Amino acid sequence: MFSANKVSSVYCQNAKRFYSSCVRKEVFVSQSRDLLSNVALEDWVGKNVNLKTKTLLILSNNVTKSSGVDIKATLLDAQTFWKVKDFEELVLSSLPSDLPLKSIPNLEINHDGLDPGSQSYSIHLNLSEDVKTKTVLQALETIGKNFLKTQENAESENDGLAHLSLVRPDDGWFPGLEKIRAELEDMFSQVEKLKTQQLKIRDKKKRVSRGYSQIQNSFGQ
Repeated sequence: MFSANKVSSVYCQNAKRFYSSCVRKEVFVSQSRDLLSNVALEDWVGKNVNLKTKTLLILSNNVTKSSGVDIKATLLDAQTFWKVKDFEELVLSSLPSDLPLKSIPNLEINHDGLDPGSQSYSIHLNLSEDVKTKTVLQALETIGKNFLKTQENAESENDGLAHLSLVRPDDGWFPGLEKIRAELEDMFSQVEKLKTQQLKIRDKKKRVSRGYSQIQNSFGQ
């Protein structure tokens, strides 16, 4: 288990704030812990929001069978490719010192899928099972507030362009989102079926290989 202050200390000295005099900045903190619903929200924003005039940060605290508990921070911006480094520094330097991480995030792997046309980028923080809800909420709040700071002076005239909202990823808040979620669920289901089939084929090949080896050994003796 890793303490978050070991991660944030690497970045806190050089963490930069996002700022702009013309682009509206907004933070969505999801009230759902369902990963698919939160991914659907990210897709919805990508399809329905003009990211040239608005920069969005989506924060969520997900619970899954495979990964357990996590915090996910997703930046959606027309210039995401050029802001990744600053975004990583901001997120990691905002983590509370008592946030228990299972592992330090491997950011280099996240960079593999990036290109100059990318409009979204996510950071996943896998948390220990004994993490306290209060600590998670503190982390989400701090990341969101730091993201919204547009200048060194928190009372600057540009602060009116920043906004933080608690949201529910459903059709009531985002019309059409549940259809996106259903499509994602179907896609992931198909992927899981393919993985299962591949495992069965691999196991069958292993059994055939072992049987062939036994036959060879019998004749060899």
